[in-house]
Amino acid sequence: MVLPITLLCANACHADVLRYCDAPAPLTAAQQDKLLRWGALIKGELENSGQAVALVSRSGLDLKRFDQRYSHAGVSLKASANTAWSVRQLYYACDEQKPRLYDQGLAGFLLGTHDPAIGYVSVIFLPDTAAQALERAALNNRLGLSLLGTTYSANAYAFGLQYQNCNQWLIEMLASAWGEWGAAELTRKQAQAWLK
Repeated sequence: MVLPITLLCANACHADVLRYCDAPAPLTAAQQDKLLRWGALIKGELENSGQAVALVSRSGLDLKRFDQRYSHAGVSLKASANTAWSVRQLYYACDEQKPRLYDQGLAGFLLGTHDPAIGYVSVIFLPDTAAQALERAALNNRLGLSLLGTTYSANAYAFGLQYQNCNQWLIEMLASAWGEWGAAELTRKQAQAWLK
């Protein structure tokens, strides 16, 4: 009797994770205001940091059942062609049903949370050498696209090549920045091997 109940729970959890294309509940004006002010505060801290790049993550999908707080991450770049401190990230284009790279302003990145009442943000600054390598890699459009998988899954296995999610793209970008690749074209398989 335990097995059917376990399978039922697993299927329900899996189905819930796949609902990332469901339209989120509309934010109230007060919720939008709070997130926009929070975004301005974080952007000010990024600007005052003296850094040029940061790893950022936020809560989004409710992952409490997995004991996870953050569901979405990217690289915030001061030198972004979009606007200063935009977040370069993989996102799933629901209308097109395919993954894309996207440079999104910090406020928009924060507005992507599914529950603004419990929103969390993490900002990580890196040592200079690691930060400079990541900035170069993240600003390289060709490299970013070469690491973009063709099939998105919110619960992609970290070392699998069949599916990819935003966090997997990000760690593959870290591998491309910090590995010893020279001028060679980098593949996702090479990045994952380096990470292992």
